[in-house]
Amino acid sequence: MQTQRLCEIYSDNHYTLHAVESLETTRIKSKTGGSWYGSIKPTMIIVHGPDGTYALDMDARRVDPGRLKEIFPELDKLL
Repeated sequence: MQTQRLCEIYSDNHYTLHAVESLETTRIKSKTGGSWYGSIKPTMIIVHGPDGTYALDMDARRVDPGRLKEIFPELDKLL
């Protein structure tokens, strides 16, 4: 299963930075029980400052603001 999560990583009087992370979990069943495995990897950084809000992917390219609102509709409330 794969999901996205938003984590605040920095905040001061001028800027707030959020990391968007991809969480992937896998459950493996066996006859004697099972195991859960997971991984977390960053996918983008969201910067909110005096000049507005923008996002950069991990290759430092700007992300379309429409895509951000599609992934995180609650983003306006957080920033």
